[in-house]
Amino acid sequence: ASRTWLLPGGEFAFFNAVLYVGPVPVMYFPAFYYPKDELVFNPVFGFRPREGFYFQTTTYLYGRKPLDSSSSTSTSDDSATESAKGIYNFMKPSSLKEQELQGIVLHNLDKDYKGDTSKYIKFELDAYSNLGFFAGIEGNVIPQKLSFISSMKYDVAMAFSNTIFSAQGNYLSLSPKGNKYWDRSNFLGLDLPFRYKAKLDLSFSNPINVSISLPLYSDPYFAYDFENRSESMDWLSYLMSGKDTSEINITEISSLAWKINATKSFNIPGFLNPYISSASFSWYSAINISSTSNASISSDSRAQNADSWAYYSPERKIYYPSTITPVKFNMNMNGTLFSWPQVSQKVNTEQYDIPLVKPTDIYGEPEEEKQTSEAEKTLEGEKAGEESKDSKDKKEEEKLELTFTELTSNPLTTYIPDSFTYRLTYNFNPDIVFQINYDETSLTSSQGFDWSKKKSDMYTIKAPLQITSSMNYAQNFLSMTNDFLYNPIWQGHPNTDGYTRAEDITNLKNADYNAESQTITNKNVISFKPFVYVPAFANSGISWNSTFKLLRKKYNGDANNPSWEYCGLDFTDADSVTENLLNLTIASSQQENKFSQSFVLSSTISPQLPKVSGTLHLTFPYVNFSLSTGVQQKSKEDSKWIKNPIDQTVQVSLLDSKLNFSQSLSYNLEDNCMESLKLSASYKTFSLSYVMLNTYAYNFDDVNHTGWISETTKSF
Repeated sequence: ASRTWLLPGGEFAFFNAVLYVGPVPVMYFPAFYYPKDELVFNPVFGFRPREGFYFQTTTYLYGRKPLDSSSSTSTSDDSATESAKGIYNFMKPSSLKEQELQGIVLHNLDKDYKGDTSKYIKFELDAYSNLGFFAGIEGNVIPQKLSFISSMKYDVAMAFSNTIFSAQGNYLSLSPKGNKYWDRSNFLGLDLPFRYKAKLDLSFSNPINVSISLPLYSDPYFAYDFENRSESMDWLSYLMSGKDTSEINITEISSLAWKINATKSFNIPGFLNPYISSASFSWYSAINISSTSNASISSDSRAQNADSWAYYSPERKIYYPSTITPVKFNMNMNGTLFSWPQVSQKVNTEQYDIPLVKPTDIYGEPEEEKQTSEAEKTLEGEKAGEESKDSKDKKEEEKLELTFTELTSNPLTTYIPDSFTYRLTYNFNPDIVFQINYDETSLTSSQGFDWSKKKSDMYTIKAPLQITSSMNYAQNFLSMTNDFLYNPIWQGHPNTDGYTRAEDITNLKNADYNAESQTITNKNVISFKPFVYVPAFANSGISWNSTFKLLRKKYNGDANNPSWEYCGLDFTDADSVTENLLNLTIASSQQENKFSQSFVLSSTISPQLPKVSGTLHLTFPYVNFSLSTGVQQKSKEDSKWIKNPIDQTVQVSLLDSKLNFSQSLSYNLEDNCMESLKLSASYKTFSLSYVMLNTYAYNFDDVNHTGWISETTKSF
């Protein structure tokens, strides 16, 4: 059982197996030999308190099992066991090997396996002494007739299980009254005697990119009961303990999503470029499925025995569609409306009718005549059968001759330097969403769901349009960026039939009215670097950042009498001028930026709260240092100026950033006390830190036995 077994046969063979517990056959499974392929059977067995003794089998009908990367699951605290577990995990192969059939056993060879383990079809068949039986098929192979599909992964399974009861830490398949209940499920109103799951993931790439995901479970507890399985036997855990003693926490899949996503990027024809640089769209549709309590379970005949079946049954929760998104559409288009220079401009000069003649070389002999005379001398020397000393000296001189660039009669061109550049670009990014919401309060069973009983409908439409102009003069000597963003938003709930309380409807309407907006925002960045042509001080300069809301649509009504106010630009209103920042940078660098120093003085200007801050940054080989502080007005109501903390950091990086040291502190200038201090060191994945904080300490009261008590004042 410790090997991977091959089911032998000729071109086609049939293999039958029966699992016995004592004299009783508890599981029968067939397998077959696929022509010209190996059918590999992987058994795993063990024990878990809730499921009982289990036997999990995975048979690869196509493909090969990937390398087992899991570790031993032994939970023993014995040091010898832990040491043995480490040795067991260390001895596992780190790479797949080619295999050779020897009898009925596949043995690993020394040669690495070069095949693809991502493509497979496997059959799964499990048996649990407490829980029941499970069978499924999973694959990631595209049939040849469906070659238009880029990828396809599917997983279908069914399970015949009984309800597991818990009593005093023991898990039993019988209720306290000795009854055994087989679990059921429902699919589209049809009662089924088994539980199920189905998953399908598809993707297409032509003519548009489409991905489809369709997961389906009979109940939220299916994955917890049957997806905790393995394809490789953990012999160490089994031999050391014989069972899995890990703590049991029942989990559930509380939500699912059926979704279709389509995207497309268009190839822009040359005559539209650069007016349209790129264009794309995406379409998303989804059904979000949530779980809720099954209100009808108490009326089930199995719940009439008063033995807590309804409390333990996986049928105690059901799925229902909570939100449907028929349309979520997004488009993105951008381009350049105008640019200067449009292209590299060329100025043609006069064309010469007479071919240009090469200049005379430094020896005073025209190039063509020299080459002719040299050829004649060489020919005479060959005829004479010997080469004179003068000829050798001449060849040495030829090696020292200057060569001239080949000249042609093509027209000469000159280029206008691009010292001034300007671009006017745009970006249009509309977004449309429509949603349908359902409520579970009126849902009594999975059969009782009604698609027509909607809780609400909602739409949201956004159509932001951004126009950006950017100017640059003399390679960042003077640069300016100016953005205009028009961002309209419309939102509403045309249907609120599912809401019974008038207060909820009112709150919903107010939320929609507040979400609606019409905003025109102007953002500016102006930068001036007077020393841009001096490499040591190239980054020094002055910059101004500002953001103005030229137009705002402000909601000031109520749900019964909605009204809006349109506000223009007001330089005295902080809600209208949301950013107004002036920066002065003094910077220098040496030895290709290995050494650099910079000091940035920032000032926030009215109508924002006035604030002045400074930051010093020093860079050396392996070391970075920074120090910052400032002052600011306390609030709009209080004109008092307060001091900001001093923040300082040092970072040291060695051995190609494998070894790092850092230190940081914060000192409160207002209270004259340390706020925080942190020292840390790290090497690769190991790290160590020491932290001090100015905070409320805790003392343990061992006199009155009241536990930990916080101090009333802070301490460092």
